[in-house]
Amino acid sequence: MKTLLISFCLILLVLSCETPPPSAQEIVDSSIVAHGMEQFNGSKVSFDFRKKNYSILRNGGRYVYTSRKDSMEDRLDSSGRFDRKVGGQKITLPDSLEFSFSESLNSVAYFFQLPYLLNDKAVIKTFKGKTTLLDKEYYWLEVRFQEEEGGQDFQDVFLYWFDIKTYTMDYLAYKYHTSGGGMRFREATNRRNSKGLVVQDYINYSPKKGTKLSLYELADYFEQKQLTRVSEIEKKNITLHPQNKNDILWE
Repeated sequence: MKTLLISFCLILLVLSCETPPPSAQEIVDSSIVAHGMEQFNGSKVSFDFRKKNYSILRNGGRYVYTSRKDSMEDRLDSSGRFDRKVGGQKITLPDSLEFSFSESLNSVAYFFQLPYLLNDKAVIKTFKGKTTLLDKEYYWLEVRFQEEEGGQDFQDVFLYWFDIKTYTMDYLAYKYHTSGGGMRFREATNRRNSKGLVVQDYINYSPKKGTKLSLYELADYFEQKQLTRVSEIEKKNITLHPQNKNDILWE
């Protein structure tokens, strides 16, 4: 009886000494460092994606996103102002087209800056626990957005999988409501280091047509190879450098 009591006490002692899992905030902060994205503030990053050149300029909570193709330039700033210029001349667009072009530019810039933007004020982060994906352990986070400062897509829901050892963001899934709505699952690929900035591409998957499932089932379907590969997200010619006097932030 005495031996059993000692064994029971030892088990309780071991359990009580286990390190508690990190909070959602700690996971995101560690992932930002793992990806070298603490450099974003006060810097300018540019890259090529699908025949366009993009640039991201950040200073505190302010930013300017730009895309260029031939003589056309689109710019979106943190106040929500969007302009399109062709040959250096501003052109007027119908509201529907302006919204569409603005959302497209914002989407490319947003996904490039993950996990950095998971510390935005509107983000609501929830730790969902540890999970296994393709025989590897991950911290699993859910992200929702406050309506105030959450933008046009505040109703979207995201899931993220962070490597429990390296804190890299290896997978994400999201449910969106624009353009008729839908769900996507992304697998990180081609991870590389560009002057301290850890960049990765993605393979984009969606549920097969006619499949009814929830956002939280996408990872299981991915493991079972039951998702449809729809696109590849590849960035090229990535540069990161300090802002200079010619990098003017819009008011």
